[in-house]
Amino acid sequence: LATGGSTTASTFLNEDSTWPDRLRYKLNLPAGKLWVNNAGLDGHSTYGHLNFLHYYMPTLNFRPRIALVMVGANDVDRNDLVTVDSSRGNFFSGIKKWLKKNSETITLINDLKWILNPVDVFSDKQKWNFTQFRSVHLSDAYIDSALQKQQVILKHFNTRLNSIIAFCQKENMQPVLVTQPSVFGDGTAAGGNPAIDFHVFHEKENGQLFWKKLQLYNKVTKQVAADAKVPCIDLATLMPKDTLYYYDIVHFTNQGAEKVADIVGKGLNQYMDSVNFTNKWR
Repeated sequence: LATGGSTTASTFLNEDSTWPDRLRYKLNLPAGKLWVNNAGLDGHSTYGHLNFLHYYMPTLNFRPRIALVMVGANDVDRNDLVTVDSSRGNFFSGIKKWLKKNSETITLINDLKWILNPVDVFSDKQKWNFTQFRSVHLSDAYIDSALQKQQVILKHFNTRLNSIIAFCQKENMQPVLVTQPSVFGDGTAAGGNPAIDFHVFHEKENGQLFWKKLQLYNKVTKQVAADAKVPCIDLATLMPKDTLYYYDIVHFTNQGAEKVADIVGKGLNQYMDSVNFTNKWR
């Protein structure tokens, strides 16, 4: 079960071209006994992943053996999730959830809101062009301030990741975390392509800063996996920073999806070999 946001859903790729689809051909498992489901949903953060797993798993009459969870991109700068996390268990929040679940009118309005105005953290509506773009350069003070603002969000991100792991384990699924790559780097030749790292992002920021923010979440993802002793595929490090593989900041082209499937497939095969997976789950 491949869970994630739009970088997993790969909405603009053909059905057999997304990385979860291509992953089927990379795994050392009998094809006739292999089921890989693309459960990515545009805009989903770790909060969305938790809710999805909670409501989706009871609809299945079996349990996937492995839950891949690609996280990070949709949690960056999400102060609103901190507020939502803090309201869990709140009396009025409970009433709101009950009304949303039980009122057909409220459900209809809520569904229409999502259809007419979908949430997309990357919906700045600009046309991504990696050869002609406005460059933005930021001061060290601005960058440091922007990174510092992530600290509270990161604590909640950590908590939700641990909740996802706990849920998967309770459902007898092996969680495998996957870090989120980006075409952007750190503004140096060693980090990627310095020319495009200063590509304008969200009008006043740039790709370099986005990557620095995203790396904070990737670092937490790897640490949580290590602490919980669950596998983590560091796709953010292993994925080449080449515009051949991306059509924008984080979304994959057909070639990119194939490359992601290669990397994730190799990581999964190594994990499955290490635990004698085929015999264990036969």
